[in-house]
Amino acid sequence: MRFRKQMIIAASIVALGAVAGIGGYAYYVNHSTGALELKAEEAAAPAANTEEKTAEKSRTSKEPKKEETVYVKAAPDGTVKDIVVSDILRNAASADTITDQSDLKKIKNIKGKESFKKSDNGELIWNAGGNDIYYQGESTSRLPVEVKISYYLDGQKMEPKKMAGKSGQVKIRFDYVNHETQTITVSGEERTISTPFIVVTGMFLDEEKFTDVEMENGRVISDGSRVMAGGLVIPGLSESIALSEVEDMEDLDLPEYLEVSAYTTDFELPLTMTAVTADFSEEFDLDDLDKYDELKDDMQELKDASTELVDGTHELVDGVVELKDGSIELYDGAVELDDGAKELKDGAEKLDDGADELKDGLEDLKEALKTYNAGLDTLLSSMSNADGNGNDISVVAGQLAAGVDQVVDQVLKTTLDSVNQQVEPLRTVLGPLGISIPEFESVNQFTEYDFSKILQAVQQAVSQLPPEQAAALGAQAGELAGAIEKLKEAQGTLAATQTQLLTLQEGMHQLSAGLGQVYGGVKNKLKPGAQEILDGSRKLCNGSEELKEGTYELLEGTGELKDGTVELLDGTVELKDGVQELYDGSIELRDGAEEFDRDGIQKLYDLVCTDFQKVIDRARAVADAGEAYQTFTKLAPNMKGSVKFLIETEEIK
Repeated sequence: MRFRKQMIIAASIVALGAVAGIGGYAYYVNHSTGALELKAEEAAAPAANTEEKTAEKSRTSKEPKKEETVYVKAAPDGTVKDIVVSDILRNAASADTITDQSDLKKIKNIKGKESFKKSDNGELIWNAGGNDIYYQGESTSRLPVEVKISYYLDGQKMEPKKMAGKSGQVKIRFDYVNHETQTITVSGEERTISTPFIVVTGMFLDEEKFTDVEMENGRVISDGSRVMAGGLVIPGLSESIALSEVEDMEDLDLPEYLEVSAYTTDFELPLTMTAVTADFSEEFDLDDLDKYDELKDDMQELKDASTELVDGTHELVDGVVELKDGSIELYDGAVELDDGAKELKDGAEKLDDGADELKDGLEDLKEALKTYNAGLDTLLSSMSNADGNGNDISVVAGQLAAGVDQVVDQVLKTTLDSVNQQVEPLRTVLGPLGISIPEFESVNQFTEYDFSKILQAVQQAVSQLPPEQAAALGAQAGELAGAIEKLKEAQGTLAATQTQLLTLQEGMHQLSAGLGQVYGGVKNKLKPGAQEILDGSRKLCNGSEELKEGTYELLEGTGELKDGTVELLDGTVELKDGVQELYDGSIELRDGAEEFDRDGIQKLYDLVCTDFQKVIDRARAVADAGEAYQTFTKLAPNMKGSVKFLIETEEIK
């Protein structure tokens, strides 16, 4: 698309340049005689600036130059009728003579009085006297570009003369045939190219007789009374540079015809004028073709940058894959943490329930000890009221000993059951961490158990958890440590209570074995011991109250932990979904970058650096062919030339 625009812009520039160049000539058509002539007395005025600049350029170069204008009078269909050639020999060195070559007939000087003579080899030797030479002659040679004009009325082709005065839908088509070709080798290939003649055709139509004027491959301009239709073509250029052989340029259209359409009420065509030139050097800056190497360097940089972009998108995808895997692991860990928090909360609830049961059991124990202490008071009272033989004492002592055995066994069993119930929730809580607490089958086993190892095991298990779980469980470690400390205090209290109960039990047995010492033992040992047991039970009850408060705090903490893990789980779900979107986007970006590189940059690189290189080479060859075409007639070996053609068709009226 960009190349198409550049061609259109170039064509517009060429059209303006060609028309401007033609306007500098003072030659005209004498309609009374039908001949193309130049008024010598008027030639200098309109062309003064052009001639002065051209002469100055020639004098600077010190090389003679031949400026040639070919005037062609043609029939309305483009058939050539007369050719008159006007030549200007620029005397750059102000030489006395100028040697020229020409195949013209009826040569005459049209501006000065300088004469020439013809040498044996056909050269024209002008006696210039330091002046430029203006001469004119006739030619019958074939024009390098043939103009064919076709006329249509209401879709039917018609002879030009028969069009006069007709009304209807009109079409005038201009076709151009380039006869100037040559075979050259370009990019290692032998090709036939056409000399690049720039052809500009124009006409005027009376707006009183023509409406709805349109032009294909050209432009239409109105001044209010007349419509000027004109356009530009370069016949043979499309085939010469062979754009159809370049991928993505097959459909690029370089038109080689012009077509005017209009509605007429009275057909009349004064004339058509066509200007032809091969002088590309004045219309195009051919040095711009040398900038193609810079374009290739830029394309290489663009190709390298595109490759780096593709590599970068692959690295991005790899990084996002790692992030995606990490988010999945985080999500799985959050699920496990949420499950663990739920189990911890359930265990804390059971521990709190066990603390309630332990508290109630210790209250029952305290009441039983009060009853037992009251029984000792009754025993002492009974013993003090017995006869001297102590018969009532032995009976009471035997009964009391049996009662003590039963009470001791029951108290220890009840206490041990309560302890196991209290510890059971801890087993549930610590089980997922791989930490176990045995089932206590005796008071000694409980009082001798080292609960410090539990705290150490918890700390070690927490240190091995993922950071998120470790942080969540670490916040509850304090409550767990407090609960274990309460159990350790209960160990000491229960150990002391067991010792006192065993002492009581032993005392009762001694009472039954030695009645003589019963009263003193009861009064001096059992009574104080029972009081100490009662005091110990009160402490144990107070400790169970503190344990209850600790388990309640632990329960509240595990509830907060559970709420936190739910929020964490929701956050990891959002994170996982976000990372998935990022992954999908990175895949799309990678695929897009690969497609852009493959179908865009790489193809453009191949086009510019491979296919277009051939186009540039052919364009240079075409430009060289245009520069080499310097005369329609002949040119002396030491002379440079330039040539323009003006083709005027006869009127249709």
